[in-house]
Amino acid sequence: MRDIPDVSLFASNGFWSHYYPVCFSDHSNYGLPCYGPPDTWVGAGGTSFASPIMAGFQALINQKSGERQGNPNPEYYSLAAKEYGAKGDRSCNSTLGNTIGSSCVFYDVTMGDIDLPCSNTEANCFDASGLFPNGVIGILSTSNSAPDIAYGTTTGWDFATGIGSVNVANLANKWPAGTTPHFTLSATPNALSIARGTSNTSTVAITALNKFSGSVTLAATGLPKGVTASFSPDPATKSSVLTLTASTTATLGTVTITITGTSGSLSDTTTFALTVNLLGNFTLSAAPTALTVAEGSSGTSTITIKPTDGFDQNVTLSVSANELPSGVTASFSPSSVTPPAGTSSALTLNASSSATVGTRTLTITGASGSLSHTTKVELTVTN
Repeated sequence: MRDIPDVSLFASNGFWSHYYPVCFSDHSNYGLPCYGPPDTWVGAGGTSFASPIMAGFQALINQKSGERQGNPNPEYYSLAAKEYGAKGDRSCNSTLGNTIGSSCVFYDVTMGDIDLPCSNTEANCFDASGLFPNGVIGILSTSNSAPDIAYGTTTGWDFATGIGSVNVANLANKWPAGTTPHFTLSATPNALSIARGTSNTSTVAITALNKFSGSVTLAATGLPKGVTASFSPDPATKSSVLTLTASTTATLGTVTITITGTSGSLSDTTTFALTVNLLGNFTLSAAPTALTVAEGSSGTSTITIKPTDGFDQNVTLSVSANELPSGVTASFSPSSVTPPAGTSSALTLNASSSATVGTRTLTITGASGSLSHTTKVELTVTN
């Protein structure tokens, strides 16, 4: 049979300074921001929090099984009966703390009881005179003259904590597998940034559920003006590469793209954020612009990439090989730079003991797509 409560979730609304922290990124319209240490954040609790969290548990189960579950209570109690049996399962007792059994779906709460404040003039309220000032506050009790527990915990189900607290990962993994073939979609990465006139890719994975073996036709919606999408392959059975291409006049900004997969009457969606930026540009500079290197030694110049107009594409660096004197090699560390995360690279010129003596002007090139810029370094090799 079933009674209330079913399970136990954290729901304190400030008792003993325990609560769910609440904050909002859009704090100008909704509450307060999460600034400073967490213990200073505003908080709340109660069923307003525990209930949607429980719904979140069930959403994970539905997602894993690939189908709706209807009323989940029979399965909760079936799993609890298997775990606890007639005498309980000591390895799943919550008093074990972090040494509790790793396979437990429910943590059996067997210590403590429910104590509610009450007026000592009421029935079922123990007059706590001597414990509280003036004896005007009492605690819930089945006796007015003694602190007899009203709702205590015990092995298995009890009125205080139900069948216990929940290990959600174990709950989802031990839930019976679904029977309806289905699939889910996911995108990696789930956020993309492309510049006008360029393209970028994301891999869409198709995860089969319940022996699904069909092919999935893919489509992308929510694209900004000037951005096109293509999938390869399409239809797909395991994964497909989504290529997003932005024209030189594509609408700037961030939007949410929805990818929909269909196979017969089955469908699933996944989303990710797409940001379209200005292509921008960049310049190259070297410091120092002149190096003197003796035979058998080396010298270094820092090559700096300065982005403009929001440029954030990869720049690959190179030195014109036909300009290097015989016996001199060039290397970059790193060999490519992506602003704004990186803006410079160390160019090292190594002269062998037999390098050609003299002065040469070297051309350093930075290339990114259709963009290319150069800077010069004068190299003098001495003996």
